[in-house]
Amino acid sequence: MSNYIIRIECTHKENLSFNNIIIKKNKILQNPPDLTLGYISSIFPFIKSIDIVYEKIKNKRFTKKYLEFFCYNEEELIDNSFINFIDVLKRIGLKSDNNNSTITYCKIIDNEEECKYIDILKYYYISTEKIDVDGKIKELYNTETRLLDICKNIIV
Repeated sequence: MSNYIIRIECTHKENLSFNNIIIKKNKILQNPPDLTLGYISSIFPFIKSIDIVYEKIKNKRFTKKYLEFFCYNEEELIDNSFINFIDVLKRIGLKSDNNNSTITYCKIIDNEEECKYIDILKYYYISTEKIDVDGKIKELYNTETRLLDICKNIIV
């Protein structure tokens, strides 16, 4: 079994929104709600957690925000399965207004010092047009993760 993440930038409403509302997590309001997130995890049992990750970019004064799906699976997803995942996200209300927004499926490469990843599949979110990946190992920047609550006891 290997660890994977599916990453979608959601820094701005144009990148990714849930029912036209910016994606965020705070103590009062969860967007998207846990029922929706539970629905996703019941359809795709390889998804083990869904997080909002704030990534401070080195040597720059801004932070990017990602919606990340942490996956634990025996095999890598293939193109058709990944496109199906994207279609489900769209149907439940995750929307992008930016034609350049991407969704990436990455393999996590863990070592003791730092966490790195390599892109396996990358698509434009709106058109589901495939983007060639460069095969380079990337490192995660300084991150702060805010776990989204997932209702695991959903019957679909």
